[in-house]
Amino acid sequence: MRRGFDFDAELCIGCNACNAACMLENGFQAGTRSVYTWNDNGLPLLRVINLSMSCNHCDMPACLEGCPAQAYTRDGTGTVIHHQDRCMGCRYCTWRCPYDAPKINEAKGFIEKCHLCTERTAEKIGRKG
Repeated sequence: MRRGFDFDAELCIGCNACNAACMLENGFQAGTRSVYTWNDNGLPLLRVINLSMSCNHCDMPACLEGCPAQAYTRDGTGTVIHHQDRCMGCRYCTWRCPYDAPKINEAKGFIEKCHLCTERTAEKIGRKG
């Protein structure tokens, strides 16, 4: 079964709590998840729209195909996993990704990107079974 991030634009107020949760859970830097806002000034007669974006876990991931260190794999659910221990920080994946999902962590020297909290969901599935 393919997994994903459930997002409801009608409920999003652009508070960045999704970004904060990702940072806290994974130790990622700020901005690994991006929240975009249209009409952020709240102009009359126009709707304010927020969109929380991260990795789309593509069917044919350009990041995976363009990584010379082979730091990316796909699991059985289609989740694109980045292995930081294999990453050499070359940024090829950041150049290839059309969604700007992989982000370089300058302080650590490797890429960070959404992995749909694979470890958490594996623990949850293990407890059910």
